Amino acid sequence: MTTFSVPVSIHIAPRSPTEADIAQHRSIRLDALRTDPGSFLSTYESESEFEPTTWRERLEQDGVWTFYAKSNEVHENLGDAHRPSTKPWIATLTLLSPSFLSTVSSTTNTSSSPMLTSPFSLLVPGTDVWLIRSLWVRPEWRRNGVAQKIIEKAVRFVVSSHLDAATTLVAAPDAYQPPSGSFNSKTTVVLLEVFTRNRPAVEFYRRVGFKILNPEQFYDTTLFLDEAEDESMGGECEMEELKTFWMGYTIPPLPLPHRSNL
Repeated sequence: MTTFSVPVSIHIAPRSPTEADIAQHRSIRLDALRTDPGSFLSTYESESEFEPTTWRERLEQDGVWTFYAKSNEVHENLGDAHRPSTKPWIATLTLLSPSFLSTVSSTTNTSSSPMLTSPFSLLVPGTDVWLIRSLWVRPEWRRNGVAQKIIEKAVRFVVSSHLDAATTLVAAPDAYQPPSGSFNSKTTVVLLEVFTRNRPAVEFYRRVGFKILNPEQFYDTTLFLDEAEDESMGGECEMEELKTFWMGYTIPPLPLPHRSNL
């Protein structure tokens, strides 16, 4: 069983973020890109140039939720900077909803962006897909159960969305109208992508309920080597292909009951 050496709480960034929320989001994202550049398709150099409005828009974007973890440990003798309300985010995760993904995929050239379409071919047509991106935990907080806690929070959020129509039906059956594309009438899958070489991550996601969807079919992500490696190779423009698994957490469909059963 995972144990937590200090109290940790998981939150969802508000849709109307404060300047402090935006600063926290920017700080942990840039720290992630700088600390583990091989884990992301973006770079510290590009995102460090973003305008403040870009960071705000990321938190305000419809269909996208930013989860973050904070330590609740309070040191009374160390002042306000060490109280839970002002402590830095220690982990973050982005969750993309089916509505957001459908908007992106409908406005994107899929031939040049296979990442947006490749996992969907692995699923039953009509499945509601949520996508987890950019999970990152500060190095000093790793192996303390923080990653598991933030993943579980995101999955519970999806489950609650999956159950929304059923909850509405039970609470107000007379007002109930079967919604088009209701979450609870379909299978819902939470997807994430992980490098096949990252075996500890693959095993971690398995432990929290994710299964590999494409064990015999890898997705190739082509990445430029970073500048330091490039220079060490005499300045040649080298590229490498990294293979990834798509992993999914499946929430089965819930049949819509008839009024006569209520």
